[in-house]
Amino acid sequence: MIWEQKVYIIIMITNLVERGRRKCDMYWPKEGSEIFGIIQVKLIQEVELATYTIRTFLIRNLKVKKKTSSERTVYQYHYTNWPDHGVPE
Repeated sequence: MIWEQKVYIIIMITNLVERGRRKCDMYWPKEGSEIFGIIQVKLIQEVELATYTIRTFLIRNLKVKKKTSSERTVYQYHYTNWPDHGVPE
């Protein structure tokens, strides 16, 4: 979906697990790169701040032959302080 919709920025307002329940799949590698179907996701940078984390990914479509059109940089802004079933203070 990130590839086909030409997404460059992702806003994530849930944590992977909240109150012991899985809320979201981890669609990026903790380090290095990982392949999800025909898409390779490489973690370029991760900056953890007090209430959010900024991640930079290099997304590559393995089916596209031209290097210039087969990859793009995507930024994820992960707000880590949003309470489950609530609003941030």
